[in-house]
Amino acid sequence: MSFAHLLTETIYVGKFQGVDEYGDQSYSAAVETPAAVLEGFKTVRDGGGNERTSAYQVATTSRIGLQDRVWLPGRDPASDTEAIRPMAITSDQSRVSGLRLYQTFF
Repeated sequence: MSFAHLLTETIYVGKFQGVDEYGDQSYSAAVETPAAVLEGFKTVRDGGGNERTSAYQVATTSRIGLQDRVWLPGRDPASDTEAIRPMAITSDQSRVSGLRLYQTFF
């Protein structure tokens, strides 16, 4: 079973590359990624175990890292100030097809 038909929106993801000698973070160029974006409040636990409230949940077939930058639909990927960073990530894998679906919370 394929989930591709459910990923009808486009987000942009800039992958975290590292930190330079001045302490500035660097990222790859923003890449188009098919996604399903849901807006609504949901309580999640972040990587530190703290409860936080997410306003957006994004489903993709490619993993988004906690340090990556993401531009949701309607945001300009050329503008660094419009990027947001994830607060939590979960994933599940289909036992039938082996496809892994990632859910990222913002």
